[in-house]
Amino acid sequence: MANWRDLKPNPRIISTSAGPFLCPANTSENILVGPIVVPANCMGKYGELRIETLWDLTNNANSKTFRVRFGATGSGTGGSSYTAFSAASKSTASLCVIIRNKGATNSQIGWENAATQATLYTTGTGSNLTSAIDTTIATELNISMTLGVNTDTVNLQWYRVLAYYAN
Repeated sequence: MANWRDLKPNPRIISTSAGPFLCPANTSENILVGPIVVPANCMGKYGELRIETLWDLTNNANSKTFRVRFGATGSGTGGSSYTAFSAASKSTASLCVIIRNKGATNSQIGWENAATQATLYTTGTGSNLTSAIDTTIATELNISMTLGVNTDTVNLQWYRVLAYYAN
């Protein structure tokens, strides 16, 4: 098998699929996609994962919480949550979550406002999100949804997970 740093082009698609993936009608956190296996050594010391999603949802005042969990085990809700964005009074959402190694293969950082903003390039007031997942071994991530009210509907229309290698 080829080494990840020798593969071109950069980025590499880890996983992609068209939905729809329908969220069950309950108020639990529901894993819609996962586990997605992130291959060992696909990021390097300065690389990143980029998780892109497109959603449609009931347009009302009820909350709908989108999550991406890195370091999840199986289809569970463990690992580090790199977004817990809650949408209300919206009919669509397009989200991008970036998880970057910060100079070591076991030290990640992500933008803090991914938890409260659907805008990729803006300002925030909290701390950036961090984790210590060893990316020299295969790990997993999950994409999930929590409904505030079980009568709402949310569909994940498509997703794509990209790995950018940088050492």
